[in-house]
Formats: sequence, structure tokens, C-alpha cells
Amino acid sequence: MEIVLREDAKTQLSNIKFKENEGIRITTEQENSCSLFVDYTLFKDKQKDNDTVIVTEGIPFIISESTKEILPEKVYLNFVNPTGYKLYTDEEILKANMRLKLN
Repeated sequence: MEIVLREDAKTQLSNIKFKENEGIRITTEQENSCSLFVDYTLFKDKQKDNDTVIVTEGIPFIISESTKEILPEKVYLNFVNPTGYKLYTDEEILKANMRLKLN
């Protein structure tokens, strides 16, 4: 899996101080109804057993096994002021206007 940081996201995330085994967790939550809806969130978290850590531009990202199954192989993360983060692929926007929860 590859996470590509755009310059504005890199600038925002590089200001965060991480302790050992900490990073930005990307989570997905699926809602099954008449259509499939996936919600994405970003928050600072500690690595757990079976998590995958992907370091991009010096920023650690934490992905659970269940999230890894849902996310495309390559995603982009950008930051647009003042609305927040945008997670997207070459084909579609997964979620825009995301806030990063720092605990």
C-alpha cells in the first residue's frame, strides 16, 4: 500500500510530535444498507498488534487489517485550508473536509 502526501498535508502533519509506536491512523467504517457506504477518519493513535505502519515523508500512518482490505492500493492525502484533509485516489475522492483528531 502507498500513501502519497501532497505538500500542504506534509506541512500540516510535520508539525505533529509522535512518541514511539504512534502515528496517524486511517480508519474506515462500513455501513451496509441498500448501498455500500464507507466513512473515513484520521486520528493520532498508538500502533496495535497486527497493524501495518507505512512511513511517508517521515510521517507514520497506521492501518488496521480491516482498513487495509478496504483502502485502494494507492491513496493521496492533501490539506486544503480551511476545510481540512482530503483522502482520494486517481479515480475518486474518498472523503473531503476531514479533521485530524489529536486526542
